[in-house]
Amino acid sequence: MKGLNSLIRLQRWKVDGKRREIGELEQQRAATLAQINRYERELDRERRNANDQTLAQYFGAYEKATRERLNGFAAVVDTLDGTLAKRRGELSALYRELKRYEIVSERRALAARVRREKAEQARLDEIGGQMYGQRLREATRKQASDSPIR
Repeated sequence: MKGLNSLIRLQRWKVDGKRREIGELEQQRAATLAQINRYERELDRERRNANDQTLAQYFGAYEKATRERLNGFAAVVDTLDGTLAKRRGELSALYRELKRYEIVSERRALAARVRREKAEQARLDEIGGQMYGQRLREATRKQASDSPIR
């Protein structure tokens, strides 16, 4: 049982570590999506300002560079999505293994409790049998002593 508890503790540690890793990846994904959103808003703002002739001549190059940046961010998001899917699969496998260990532990604890209860019941049955035998002997003695025939 001691080894099993150590396995459960280790598996919980692994599950927690994987959850932390997934949380960090999700934060990275959210930060990248926020950058994409910011660049898209900035691009829209600059597009509106490009009506001015002076700024219009530079807008094409700016838009191209911004689109390339956005494509890079989109690639990062795709990579993070793939990594997240993989890590979630790993977490699922770790969690299933943890549950297996916990179920084995619960079954062992239940079996031990049943054994203790059976042993206790056997002990109580023995005591009850002894008390019944003692009362029966006392009743037989009393009946024999009360009998008119000696």
